[in-house]
Amino acid sequence: MKAEETSGKKYRSPTKKQRQLEDEALMDVDYMREKFQAMERFPAGQHDIDEARRVLEEQYPNIQITDTIYMTKKSGNSNAFHIFMETNRGGFNIYGRIGYPEPKVYGPMSNSQYNSKITKKAKG
Repeated sequence: MKAEETSGKKYRSPTKKQRQLEDEALMDVDYMREKFQAMERFPAGQHDIDEARRVLEEQYPNIQITDTIYMTKKSGNSNAFHIFMETNRGGFNIYGRIGYPEPKVYGPMSNSQYNSKITKKAKG
């Protein structure tokens, strides 16, 4: 490798392997720019509650939902919901991105866990 003087500092030319790795990294970045699409923002609504109910009932057949609380967070990059459902099997927190399918299910929880989680999410 040959060292060159630039502004009092030595500069080494990259090796063939380093140039190849840099070229591959640039191609990866270009590929991601072409393929990346920002997630669409949907309005909050009944569709999230219906999907949460469907997912919960799929995981727990014959579950009886007695109460539902729907919370959303739409600020900055956040576009999320939390749906709290009281059931005959305990409390559940179903959460995900507003308008998107397959939300995540957390639970069942005891009454104290359930109430604590609701309070925490309500505070932000």
